[in-house]
Amino acid sequence: KQKTAYEICACLVGSEMCIRDRDKGMWIKVNAGQAGFYRVAYEEDMIKSLSPAVLSHHLPPVDRLSLQSDLFALSSSLSSTPSFLHLALAYEHESTLAPLSDLATSLLALVSIYRTDVALPGLNALTTRVFRRLGNQMGFTSVDGENALAPLVRAVVQKVLVVVGCETAVQDALVAWEEWVTAVENGVQSKLPADLRSTILHAAIKNVPTAHARLLALYPRLASQEERVLVMRALASSSDDEKVKATLAWAVGGGVRSQDVYVVVAGAAGASPRVTWQFVKDQWATFQELFGEGQFLMARIVGMATERFTSEEDASDIEAFFAKNPCPAAARTIQQSLETVRANAAWLARDRVAVYKFLADNGFIPGAVSGVY
Repeated sequence: KQKTAYEICACLVGSEMCIRDRDKGMWIKVNAGQAGFYRVAYEEDMIKSLSPAVLSHHLPPVDRLSLQSDLFALSSSLSSTPSFLHLALAYEHESTLAPLSDLATSLLALVSIYRTDVALPGLNALTTRVFRRLGNQMGFTSVDGENALAPLVRAVVQKVLVVVGCETAVQDALVAWEEWVTAVENGVQSKLPADLRSTILHAAIKNVPTAHARLLALYPRLASQEERVLVMRALASSSDDEKVKATLAWAVGGGVRSQDVYVVVAGAAGASPRVTWQFVKDQWATFQELFGEGQFLMARIVGMATERFTSEEDASDIEAFFAKNPCPAAARTIQQSLETVRANAAWLARDRVAVYKFLADNGFIPGAVSGVY
């Protein structure tokens, strides 16, 4: 019953401060207003006490933003992933852009890390639950007189719902896709807001068998570089590994400008990291010829192709490849990718059972029996 809150300003002297006689269920939000530049790690019971304050919007937007941001940033070390997921459920009624956008980024990052894990369907279901209410409310169509930030909120919400496979959002996106692609094919200006185009392209390339061919045929006719970039990325994001490889070959073979190849690699790496990395290894001489040792694009491409793995075996493979094929232009990027891969591998190994348990116990994994893991 979050009726009263007290703001206390205190200066920390030394390394510790003790707040005594805290009532059971009483919550404390450290760094209120986000005035200080530091992260805050909360114990699990405090996170459970803070969740109702998030759900009821007793905490202002800046604190709702910083709370989940801190918890996600620390969930790989000082906190735990299930604690973050517990807090994420308190954002079901969130409608403010900043907290929504940051939470969407955090949850999609987890979905990417767990992409090959048995917990993935549960993470998709939890993310759908957090965003579905607002997604159903906003739809894909703007409303006269809506808040100026509403289009940006709509874009964030619908994107995350489509990425995690929410059926309602995907079906609405496919209707919008058909209207957009038909209009563009006929040389008519589409009415679909630009903020939603990447979302409907993602839905189409994942769910419509003819979408890849239609986009490939449409690409040369697009006058806007912005739309070309969206289509490049979508073409590489297919669920069909053969289409991913074909799109990568098309890109490095002159289908796009050399300075845009990294866009295609980014889309392919998001859809199929292993296929993308294998392609880069197989075509390393081509990439060297296109970008050489002195161009910053080489570092970007190497980073995108290597940073999404989550196992020590993959880190060793990356290390071994560049030991045989030195790339000074991407030396720092390679080290950063290796650090990311190993950190995510350790995070996954530490929390994967606990994450599955949390998702199963809360009904997010169909068929899972609570207490059996």
